[in-house]
Amino acid sequence: MAKRVKLYKDGNSIEVWDNNIDKFLAKGYKLEQEQKSTRSSKKKDVEVDEQQQTNEGVSEWQPMSEQAE
Repeated sequence: MAKRVKLYKDGNSIEVWDNNIDKFLAKGYKLEQEQKSTRSSKKKDVEVDEQQQTNEGVSEWQPMSEQAE
């Protein structure tokens, strides 16, 4: 028994009989739909600016509760 098969090309789909699949595959159709990923596979380069520490009377970091007023 012949079946209808869905083929995909350029975002469009068509249904053909299974005995005609070879003709359409030769024309560039595919059995699976191309999926466009919504996520970027590229990692973004992040530049981190290093701040120069200036010691203006403070020798090291202290929590607010321990800082002298």
